[in-house]
Amino acid sequence: MKTTKSYAKVERIGLSFFTLCFYALVPILSSSEHSAYFKDMVPVLFLQCLVILFYRKTLFSTNAWIYLGLFASAIVSTMFSDYVQFERTIFTYFLLCVITIIFAGIQYSKKDINYFINFYIFYGVLCAILIILSWFFQVEYQWNRYSLDIIGLHKNPNYINNIILLAMAFLMYRLIQKAGNMLFNLLCGIIMCAGVFLTGTRAAFLCMLALCSFSILYVLIIKQKYSYILLFGIFAVGAYLFLMNFVSEVIIERLTGDKLLNDDSRWFMWQSALNEFTKHPILGMGLSGITEYNRTISSVEAIHNVVLQFVCDQGLIGGILFVSLLVSIWRRVKKEDRFLLTLMIIALYVPIMFQNGTVSFTFWWPLAVLEIFSNVSARSGIYESRKSTTICTDECLQ
Repeated sequence: MKTTKSYAKVERIGLSFFTLCFYALVPILSSSEHSAYFKDMVPVLFLQCLVILFYRKTLFSTNAWIYLGLFASAIVSTMFSDYVQFERTIFTYFLLCVITIIFAGIQYSKKDINYFINFYIFYGVLCAILIILSWFFQVEYQWNRYSLDIIGLHKNPNYINNIILLAMAFLMYRLIQKAGNMLFNLLCGIIMCAGVFLTGTRAAFLCMLALCSFSILYVLIIKQKYSYILLFGIFAVGAYLFLMNFVSEVIIERLTGDKLLNDDSRWFMWQSALNEFTKHPILGMGLSGITEYNRTISSVEAIHNVVLQFVCDQGLIGGILFVSLLVSIWRRVKKEDRFLLTLMIIALYVPIMFQNGTVSFTFWWPLAVLEIFSNVSARSGIYESRKSTTICTDECLQ
């Protein structure tokens, strides 16, 4: 009887871990060139139902009420909107809330998290290698930029970089904690840097700089381990040499020239969105309201800023609920895990400041993965060291 119970726990961990990995793979498996949409996430919801049905080791998270509040906010803002009417998108929004609530309730273990970090670093490095191969064989995405076209996947590199950047956050965490093989980790980091450069994506480049800057400050101020700067020096020199010797002048100018922070079309759309938002600051403009408005002033319907789009659509009420979620996630994380969580927040939220899709994977994936990591931190901690990268005690399984 005891053996059967132990076997069930192992199976539960396997299925929940597989469900999370499958959710991470959705952008690649999707037929969409850009972000994945709900139809691509239906299998994830099905797998979650299996976890609940067979193992019943899920909890109703306290944050579930806030997610339901987000949905209620979307209904109310759309109901009183002058820009949009109710569409089936509102039902999709609800189901995305449900997926996030379930992920927040599944009891992942420290072992699951360590395995997921391994999986995701491999995932990010693989994407970077495919980008490098696309560049080597001159299989362009477009505009001297490269993506996964070498294997026939025509994916917007802006969204592929979301994968690589989170993998880089995990890798920087392991480098600084000296977890795993240092030389191998450095090599993986340089490969992912090269992949980011070759996409020519300014948001990803800025995010990478933010990750490195925060890590250096953490090492100097918190850990006070000045020898760690050597790691960043090797990393920076390798990245710089690749950028200057192998990347096209078009991309170099895009990443380091005046165009890095100068995008008149985006500034115009963001300013116009904020001006229109001030007319409906409390409830917002309704689900996809800012997109409908943007069609009247621009040839590009999306404003390329997920967070701004969310606030414009759902107003200050939605914004307060969203901030409440992030605060709740942050507060439950143990002190020793906050460095990792901060890296994750940078990697997850800086890129989507230049992307689209509140009713898509782009907006909901960051919330789900942050919920999972913060819950594990609160229960058993995530902190890794060189000697305990994959060690898990019996407490992890409970």
